[in-house]
Amino acid sequence: MTVASLAVNYATLVNRLAVEVGAFPTNPAVDVITEGGKVSTQQAADILQAIRDGLLAVYNAYEWSFLRPLVTISTLPSYSTGTITIDASGNVTGIGTTFPSYAASSNGWLYFGLGGAFPITTYSGATSLVLGNYTFGAQATPTTYSIWFNRYALPTGIDSLKGPLLYPPNAQNGMREGVAAWDQTHLRKQLQMMCQPGRPLAYCEETTNPISNPTAESSRYVLLWPPPNCQTVLEGIGTVRPTMIDSTNQYPLGIEVLSLVLQESCLAAWERNVERKGPGNPEATHNAMFGPLLQQAVEMDKRKGAPEIIGTMHGGRGGGRDITPARLPVYLDMANFPVGWIG
Repeated sequence: MTVASLAVNYATLVNRLAVEVGAFPTNPAVDVITEGGKVSTQQAADILQAIRDGLLAVYNAYEWSFLRPLVTISTLPSYSTGTITIDASGNVTGIGTTFPSYAASSNGWLYFGLGGAFPITTYSGATSLVLGNYTFGAQATPTTYSIWFNRYALPTGIDSLKGPLLYPPNAQNGMREGVAAWDQTHLRKQLQMMCQPGRPLAYCEETTNPISNPTAESSRYVLLWPPPNCQTVLEGIGTVRPTMIDSTNQYPLGIEVLSLVLQESCLAAWERNVERKGPGNPEATHNAMFGPLLQQAVEMDKRKGAPEIIGTMHGGRGGGRDITPARLPVYLDMANFPVGWIG
């Protein structure tokens, strides 16, 4: 016997909302909008708007654990083989170089000691580049240089990062060094003072499209300091940017925990949008149910995502050991710890 799934998807949400206008699917696995002829164009639009509003109400209500996946950012190595000359217009000629082909497309910068760093706007070949905003003047004497990349787009679907980025484990002791999250202004000041490639110590996030540009959806990228001098993979916790579901991308995020909550949230949005029954209206039964169900789901997600250990004690006895179970009684003041508790 096949057991039916308890998880909601696009079809179940559409069909449940369609019941509100007296429309029923021929096949429960197919939504009535795709099936056609069951709801009007306006009713279909109202159903989809209620689903959109319902999903947003749930996703924005709490920092759900399932919206914080592990993500990776792969850095590019710096390049400094050979020497270069530069004319007054910023055209770079390499001597003994094989400039990387991704130099311009991957937000590359060229640095040389006297002039500073300039963005690479055009890759013309293994010995030819063009710099943007070049103001230093002609550099006719061959000089050493470095090309580096410190601006990396977040993975597709990721809106932002939470906490530090981590290097791969150290081969000797298994420890993972971190790249700290810094304020954007402070990190840019550091880049102005020192932009030689090295091992990144800090990052900040910046927005690619400013709010003043309404023609494109904004997205974020990571700025690293110092610019990476080698290729590596950094890992961190990201925050997912939720998207609308449809007949192809059927499954909402977090349905393992939120199926009933998502359904009630969409029905509550229908009450508000179409029936004009807001919270507090005695006839708004779904709005009344949504709040308690949401709180229940939050508590469940807290239990599922709670760590067993939230800290490590590093003492003078060599090594370190975990000492802070997440669920033991909490002492709010370190001075009040029992004598010998740390041991």
